[in-house]
Amino acid sequence: MAPADAAEPGFRLVTAHLGDDLVGYALGHTLPRATRWWDGLLTPPDDPGLLAEDGRRTFACVDMTVRPAFRGRGYAHLLHDALLADRLEPRAALVVEPDDIPLRTAYRAWGWRPVGDLRPALGSPTHLAMLHDLPLDVPDRAAHDRVVVRTRKSAGAQQVLRGRTHVTRMADGRLRPGGTGRNQ
Repeated sequence: MAPADAAEPGFRLVTAHLGDDLVGYALGHTLPRATRWWDGLLTPPDDPGLLAEDGRRTFACVDMTVRPAFRGRGYAHLLHDALLADRLEPRAALVVEPDDIPLRTAYRAWGWRPVGDLRPALGSPTHLAMLHDLPLDVPDRAAHDRVVVRTRKSAGAQQVLRGRTHVTRMADGRLRPGGTGRNQ
């Protein structure tokens, strides 16, 4: 995560923990009006308005990582859903690396649709740009009851967690455990 990401409007960081172990994280932010997110799109869309941003239209999924020891157990999907839950933007966007076929396949299975090929920077490989309509219909993932997912919003006071633990972020930034934790 670049320090600049946390300063972006609509920033959200989600972390998943199993006991004392960090399982993974996902983060993103709202695309600003003057974003360059779509500048490297190689395939113009049929509707040029698809690329217009107004500072409230698109949540950008910037990064998601699950530690190798926890991969293949559905934690990426859990983080994905927690990151996109309750977003106010009508859509989300992300880019996928060209050789990550398993991740591209997962995103398509989770409802993402391809927009086109995008080269984020001169000399970089071509990525696949994808969109997902929001709000996201997030099912209860009972299989991950022991996983605590912490959500940090740029301006939020109370943080919502999925799992058996509910945590409230205090005004001084400390976390206080408590509550039932059933999709609150």
